[in-house]
Amino acid sequence: AVGGFVLSRSQGCHARRVLGSNYKWMTAEERQVARSLITHGQGHIFKAWPQPGINDAAKRRLLAAAARHLSGAAEGLEEERLSVLVPPRANQQPKELHMHNDLRIDKFYWLRDDARKAPAVLEYLKAENQYTAAAMADTVKLQDELYKEMRGRIKEEDTSVAARYQGYYYYTRAEEGQQYAVHCRRAVPARAGPPSEADEPSPDAPEEVLLDENKRKQQGKHKFYMVGCCETSPDQKLLAWTEDTKGGEKYTLHIRDLSNGKELIDPIPMTSGDVVWANDNATLFYIVKDHLDRPYKVLRHTIGSPTSYDAVVYEEKDEAFYVSIGRSHSEQLILIQIGSAVTSETCYISANDPTARPNVILPRINDVEYSVSHHPGKLSSGGIDSSSKDATGWFIITHRDPRVGYWEPAKFVARLRELKTNNKLLLLKTELSAGHFSVTGRFERLKETAFEYAFLLKTAGMLNTKPKPGSASSAAVPGPNTQTTKL
Repeated sequence: AVGGFVLSRSQGCHARRVLGSNYKWMTAEERQVARSLITHGQGHIFKAWPQPGINDAAKRRLLAAAARHLSGAAEGLEEERLSVLVPPRANQQPKELHMHNDLRIDKFYWLRDDARKAPAVLEYLKAENQYTAAAMADTVKLQDELYKEMRGRIKEEDTSVAARYQGYYYYTRAEEGQQYAVHCRRAVPARAGPPSEADEPSPDAPEEVLLDENKRKQQGKHKFYMVGCCETSPDQKLLAWTEDTKGGEKYTLHIRDLSNGKELIDPIPMTSGDVVWANDNATLFYIVKDHLDRPYKVLRHTIGSPTSYDAVVYEEKDEAFYVSIGRSHSEQLILIQIGSAVTSETCYISANDPTARPNVILPRINDVEYSVSHHPGKLSSGGIDSSSKDATGWFIITHRDPRVGYWEPAKFVARLRELKTNNKLLLLKTELSAGHFSVTGRFERLKETAFEYAFLLKTAGMLNTKPKPGSASSAAVPGPNTQTTKL
């Protein structure tokens, strides 16, 4: 018996499986401690133990702390457990980077893999995930409780506020237990008055499902699914949407006739996800990417013609600039937006003349950014006609997008591991199956949030903290279909 627990032979066999080759060098007393911990739900203590000969002294300190834990003294057990684990070490492969008359040495440049296929990079990220899972093993139950509580507070059957547009109320809804949106519309009744803030669909009008993301994912048996855009034609008879089923943010364009559900074109792959209709209801603009995964070329497609006939409308050759497209609120212009980290430029094409050449609104100037909102006034062939009383109005707004690729935090963590001299927890967790290495689906995102909360509580030393009776933090906050987790 150890700590008041009687151990059977079957428990000893289970301990051998959990401990593997580490079982052999343990003393009889240490084996008893290990068996007792495993039997009573503390098997995570031995998760990801390195092979014999690696951190053996730390393992023995952990077993000694575990023996004290069985005797009622838990202090120091988790700290000793973490000291046994071996974090990944990224190999150093110095690369010289010459830029702006400066030489920089990046020891971890090899971690950048735009194609996301390099075996060495994927193995390193997997190793980081395994280490993170092992280090957070004591919080698995807490993560599950946090996830269930947060999900319990979500109204799973929900509908967005309907937007009235061109004779329809457009909205999305979420179904109970489903991860993705259902795009729908209902016709505005003939007796309806002018649009107002109180507008809402009539329950008597039949619902028309335009796109059910859940069914698309299920029918295609996709592990990953994300819709880039979902746009009806100006006459509301056709639907264009883009979807990514791989996680690489390369979207496939589809067009469907809403009257009969038939797709009108062969799917167009490798787009950026942006689609804009011209006012003739037959012409679409979309963007393709280059070898650097950069949206750089705008093409024009006419329904009924082969994609090989699609015309190049705009091509950005400067690799520092990315291209996107949109439609002005006035519905009179197709806008082509070009931008780098600190510089932007916008071109326009009349939505009523989709074959026209793009006009530049303001030429790009380094370190100057602007965005455009169109007022439906008079346009001259050369741009803005400021002399006319009907001159078009433009609003200029600056903006920033601070997102970075996964390789920046990966290299940052690798460098910190090289310099780290303390025992503070340093983790890198990556979702390898996703485009930005982050999960999709509203419930899967909650699991990420639960993990983050558990990590914060763990590093703050609050996992075993109990609120004082009668304190504000000890009061349960009721939520729908949930019990409050008290920490």
